[in-house]
Amino acid sequence: MSNCSDCQFYVKLGDFDLKRDDEPSSVQIFSVVEVREHPLYEFHIEGGYHDLAIITLDRTPQRSHYVMPLCLPPPSFLNDTFAGQNVTMVGWGSTSYS
Repeated sequence: MSNCSDCQFYVKLGDFDLKRDDEPSSVQIFSVVEVREHPLYEFHIEGGYHDLAIITLDRTPQRSHYVMPLCLPPPSFLNDTFAGQNVTMVGWGSTSYS
């Protein structure tokens, strides 16, 4: 877990083409407060397993046709209900390197 009080990371939601300014929705920009990496994550240039993180933003995003929340279980579910279970994650990123 990284506390990001000194981080200079930011998150842009609703921005699909970084080379254009005419997005179909309003772009939302947030500061990163905290990054929680998967405990088994190790950086490898060619990619690898467990390369995901939960990022806490400085405020709640506005929901739109292009920005939707990811629902996580409430803290009361942190009792091993999901421990050891497989999950499927989807997102944008590289699936191979050239």
